[in-house]
Amino acid sequence: MLFRSVRSSDLSIGYDRAICGGISFELRQGRSMLIGGHNGTGKSTLLKTLYALTPMLGGQAEVAGVSLIEASPERLMRANCRFLGQGARSFDYLSLRQNREVLKALYDFPLSSELSEAFGSLGSSKSIGDLSVGLRRLASMCMLTAGAPRLYLLDEPIAGIDAIHEELIIQWIEAEQQRGASFIIVEQRFRRLLPVCDLAMVLRSGEITFCSKSTELSDDNKIAEFFL
Repeated sequence: MLFRSVRSSDLSIGYDRAICGGISFELRQGRSMLIGGHNGTGKSTLLKTLYALTPMLGGQAEVAGVSLIEASPERLMRANCRFLGQGARSFDYLSLRQNREVLKALYDFPLSSELSEAFGSLGSSKSIGDLSVGLRRLASMCMLTAGAPRLYLLDEPIAGIDAIHEELIIQWIEAEQQRGASFIIVEQRFRRLLPVCDLAMVLRSGEITFCSKSTELSDDNKIAEFFL
């Protein structure tokens, strides 16, 4: 099943109670959206809900052609959707290439022999556990490329990363976009990733204050209007 779009209508997210409601948007194939907002507004919860890690509390949503009512993380993974939370997961004693081989064996993904140019030769020479924080983060993203995904859900991909590896991660995102993949990205450093995405969404006090083209947030005053 190929990814066609992400759609939500009046989606309500949270745990014991709703954190945010009335979330309605559509993301077409090949486009990307950045989600911003202060801590506690539901950004990460929205990503987890879209990947069926957290049940939705109301409304409707469809991800990669799968209704969230029927979805599971494994089903979404097989529908060419990938999720990366803030805590990267890998077999630290294996290299990036070996970790990708594990994914191939588990899910029978087609696996290209080439790794991201941004990662370079380290993918076959070092264990994940021996890499710097920045390279570990980049390795986690490169690991997700097994099976040629059409949609990535990334939670704070450049948080706590130095400038050099931050740029490499952004280059990787742009390269995957050129391949036709879509992204929904949550990031505290909203301004840094705004030029990379077609659309932007801002969550504040339990509601969406902005959801439109990222180019409409052209300066700091405009951004502050929807954040504050």
